[in-house]
Amino acid sequence: MKKKFLPLLAILFLSHCLAARQWIAFCAQEGGDPHGFTYFVKEKPADAGGGLEVAGSWGFAPVNWVVPLFYGDGTISDNSGKTIGDVCIIEVTDKEWTAALATKDEWQDKFYGLTTNNCVDFLRAIVSNIEGLQAPHAIYAFPSGFVAQLKLLNRQRWENSVTTFSIASKKTNPQEAGSGSGATTPNNNTFDKSKVATGNSTSFTWISWNNPAPWMIEMTRGITTDVLGNTLYKQLTQDFKECDAEIAVIDLNNDNILGLLVKVTGLKCTGQYYSEYYDVFENGGMLTVNIRLDEDPFPYPGGIKFKTGIEKLKKNPITKYKSTATLPAIFKMDSPKNDLATNQTENTNAARQTNSLAFLNELNGKYMFEVNIFDNPVMKQRLQKLVGKEFIPLKTQLFGVVGPYEVKNGMFYFWGMVPHSGGDPGALIMADITKDILYVGIRRNKKIQYFKETETQLPQRMIEWSKEKTY
Repeated sequence: MKKKFLPLLAILFLSHCLAARQWIAFCAQEGGDPHGFTYFVKEKPADAGGGLEVAGSWGFAPVNWVVPLFYGDGTISDNSGKTIGDVCIIEVTDKEWTAALATKDEWQDKFYGLTTNNCVDFLRAIVSNIEGLQAPHAIYAFPSGFVAQLKLLNRQRWENSVTTFSIASKKTNPQEAGSGSGATTPNNNTFDKSKVATGNSTSFTWISWNNPAPWMIEMTRGITTDVLGNTLYKQLTQDFKECDAEIAVIDLNNDNILGLLVKVTGLKCTGQYYSEYYDVFENGGMLTVNIRLDEDPFPYPGGIKFKTGIEKLKKNPITKYKSTATLPAIFKMDSPKNDLATNQTENTNAARQTNSLAFLNELNGKYMFEVNIFDNPVMKQRLQKLVGKEFIPLKTQLFGVVGPYEVKNGMFYFWGMVPHSGGDPGALIMADITKDILYVGIRRNKKIQYFKETETQLPQRMIEWSKEKTY
């Protein structure tokens, strides 16, 4: 099932005592023809019953989809029926709202081009009307990359905007403004690791999935649920969206590597014969248990205990992490603070303090819009020392189009090129993490300049890269 934005908006109501609010949601459609578009959402006046209304949903698209590489007339289209793969919602002022609508009107009947005036360019134009909002400037193959980067660049404002939606979703009656127990709210932004259920605990601490906190999103996106590579985050937000879901953070085998226990309630998700459905993802999903029982579960060393028996943890062959060493830091208990949302930062800081490249081990499969290595103090310092005046073009030009970070057999690999260059100009950064050696190759005008921290042979993949054809 795909996530529909309109039903979410329809259930949100805000207090009559608050100033009227309005939001612009930047959305990315997944699957089929990837497409970026917007929702404009306003709070209705209290005398009109309160709640929210959608002023419109617009994106920019070609008039006729003839071939994938299409150039021709474009138009502002109504996207209210499209499904959403990712969304960044931003609360805006009256002035920003009016200016954004004017920009939308200006785009009607613009010339459409796949590399100029496309749906992402339209999103970027709308962003330009919102004061203080940073717009991603890279070229993205899919609009989902733009939306994801928009959230990362403007994380505080995005989270604040999500909070207003979170508050609204709990106030289905305007009379409830300022009241209510807010039972799930304390679980959102930080998580006290004393609440982690170990195999020796007596119970689980359940956290509602309603409006998940950043650390909850990060953990569930790191867990694979099927052979197609779908994640627990996708399952909770799309497949289980019509059911009640809760999670508990676990360490059932007491090895300081965290996992999640998921509880889903509702017949649409659990099946005809079960009232609750449980999935155990220990060690970041490397160990699992799948359970459908009408009994409350309890922690057990290395598994889950029920009145009728014990389910032991089993190896999960579909996990994308093959050892605890490759798990993201969010799953590890070695941070001195109790905020799981900052675990990755804390662990990375430890590596930085030693001037080590060890933090690169945790980047496999990630993209630069998620973790920018040029902003890492250790990498920045070592690259500046290694390549000198080439650092600025390396950071700002030569990695305009990139692949994901790769880590294999202790070697880090990161390739990039100038947009539309065919690979020349381009660059390659490699690191022997075990030996703590950094290598850089820069290609310009069919010539390659190499930089290495020690007088060792170039890595084999750098040699292979140097022989690749450019266009």
